[in-house]
Amino acid sequence: MSERTKAGKPINKTAIIVALIGAIATIISAIISLNVGKAQGISEGEHNVQAEFEHIFGDVISVIGDGNEVTVNDIRDMVDEYIQLKQEKKTYTDQISKNLNDLEVANDRIKELEQQLANIPNMQFKNVGLAIEGDVIPINTMDSSVIINNRTYYSDDFIDSIVQDNMNISLQDNVMYIGKIIKSKANLLDQWEFDTEYVSSYDNGTDSYGNMYSNVLYFPSSHSYITYNLNREYSLMKFKLAISEDASMDKTGTLTIKADDEVVYTSPALTRTTEAFEVMDVPINNCLLLTIEYNAVGDNNCFIFDAEIYN
Repeated sequence: MSERTKAGKPINKTAIIVALIGAIATIISAIISLNVGKAQGISEGEHNVQAEFEHIFGDVISVIGDGNEVTVNDIRDMVDEYIQLKQEKKTYTDQISKNLNDLEVANDRIKELEQQLANIPNMQFKNVGLAIEGDVIPINTMDSSVIINNRTYYSDDFIDSIVQDNMNISLQDNVMYIGKIIKSKANLLDQWEFDTEYVSSYDNGTDSYGNMYSNVLYFPSSHSYITYNLNREYSLMKFKLAISEDASMDKTGTLTIKADDEVVYTSPALTRTTEAFEVMDVPINNCLLLTIEYNAVGDNNCFIFDAEIYN
């Protein structure tokens, strides 16, 4: 027996079921086309499915059977929600992929920082003061010393306070110079001997106090000299002077240096009691010929050592 509507007309269930089956088949066909569209690109597939549903159903689906109408609502909403979920899934997938990539980059950076940390030397700072011969020197003691890999370093205040007041400190070409900057220097005894009288060079010599020195230039008591050709290449000279062990008491002598026959240095009176001393920065004025001569009364021999010429 057929059911009736409120108007009293009979409802044909068979027609309704067939129509619904046809509509569902159409929906399934559309969903299949979504999967096909996914292979072509998600956005294109979603567009095709949405267009297909709009073409078939519009906003409302009506199924007709024997003059009776059955309406299935909200199909479009369901499709829109499905497409939105697919889009959100892609967004989440892209974000997860980005996060994984960021994590990999962060892990690489951590490894790099760990390697740098392992290469940092062991350092220990200390607050160290300074006293010279019992006198406390006012310096900044905060972190004034540091031990790096078991080597101790001191601050500039330490260096400035230790160096004498008449000396300068400078840094040039990764070399710290204390005193005068000497760009070029040479051993005087290695220069060409232009002329000489009674002067000899020895591997070593002993002074009147029993101290031994190496590479000495020995001057007998009277009228001895030696002349070097310096080719006008040097402006200054320094040397150390001592009285020989065979010098006699109560005898005196004088050492004179000439640069191209101009006297540029004269020593004080030298006796057996004279201790070895150093002479610095004798102005030889880029001379061509440098002459060192010695004159003494009696047996009062002397010698020089560590003789250098420089600019």
